[in-house]
Amino acid sequence: MAFGVLYGAYTNQEQSIQLIQDIVAHEYPIDAFWIDSWIWDWENEGKGPAKYMDFVADTVSYPDMEAMWTFMEEKNIKAGMWMWDAIQLTGNEQAYADFKDRGYFKEEIIHTSSWHNGSRTTIMDDQSQSVQGTWMGNIDFENPEAVAYFKQRVQHFFDKGVDFVKLDKTDDLHVVKAMFELSQELGKESAGRGFVLSHSGGVEDERYKRYPAKWTDDTRSDWTVADPQRSFSPWLPPVAFRENLEMYTDTAQHFHKIPFLANDMGGFAVSEDRFLDEELYIRWVQMAHWLPLTTPFAQPENETGNIAFKVSPKADSVFRKYAQQKMRLFPYIYSYAHRTRWEGKNAVRTVPGQLHTYQLGEEFLISPVLAPDLTSQEVFLPIGNWWSTIQESAMQEGGL
Repeated sequence: MAFGVLYGAYTNQEQSIQLIQDIVAHEYPIDAFWIDSWIWDWENEGKGPAKYMDFVADTVSYPDMEAMWTFMEEKNIKAGMWMWDAIQLTGNEQAYADFKDRGYFKEEIIHTSSWHNGSRTTIMDDQSQSVQGTWMGNIDFENPEAVAYFKQRVQHFFDKGVDFVKLDKTDDLHVVKAMFELSQELGKESAGRGFVLSHSGGVEDERYKRYPAKWTDDTRSDWTVADPQRSFSPWLPPVAFRENLEMYTDTAQHFHKIPFLANDMGGFAVSEDRFLDEELYIRWVQMAHWLPLTTPFAQPENETGNIAFKVSPKADSVFRKYAQQKMRLFPYIYSYAHRTRWEGKNAVRTVPGQLHTYQLGEEFLISPVLAPDLTSQEVFLPIGNWWSTIQESAMQEGGL
């Protein structure tokens, strides 16, 4: 599941099925599809605090979840859904009282950000809109009884066809472990392997590597924050395309140590004027398909959802080429995933002294194009013999 193409969307049941049909019709590989946070309340565009989380989700916008997930299963697509580790009081009084009375909250806090708490922002911890705080109970995932009860409350989603969880809000190891085990124990298609998509922190304890995978958090659809082309919400992390690449290559940061690290291909957040940069999108597509995990995804304010055929005919063609090429490389990528487990050496490998170049395994050298309007760029070749996969050329000897 993890080493092909995984799509995320803010779509209701009808839209999800249609989007998958369109993806297949455009001859894109699709290995997994998760519905993000609006699955709990698509009808109100994730406004909250009601429904987050009531353990019911939006049964109006998803009237037959089992049929939807069966549709995915029949197409060999693993199904995922968004969750977090808390219950907000307002609108979820019954679920809140249930966990509180059982002593299953680690803490109760006042949630003051507008994220699923009175506004329709999809930016985590966005403080740009003033909202009335609501009580939030953070579930105690260090308590085995609380974990068992949480699993019991969400099991019906897995019985209907969910295979994995996209975990938001926290990267605490105990929560990540529990969500991974949900997939491992209850996912019908996971076959005991398990999968969770969680934030990029929580790596202080090496045990996090037992529970793949992670993603690089919210990013801006821009070339670089050092020279921004557009204006973005100030609450977004200062990470655009160039900085996103550096999360894989900069050894001064912890991200490069993460074995299986995805990113929101194309950038999660659009600019305030919702400008779509076709060239930037295509360059991000190219990089994303030379990583073990490829995940097209965007906030709902991006009307394309970072789905290539919605961006442009050229983007459609480029995405299809690179996605199909990646599937032909599946045995190679999968072999390196096993070596990661056996040897502890990641498939994505840094090149000393080259911040914007990396290797995928020992055989492929990747040098993403990080600026607009470039038709060529110099690439340093490490020691060894190298051939171009872009155009026919003679062997080049690397090193100084």
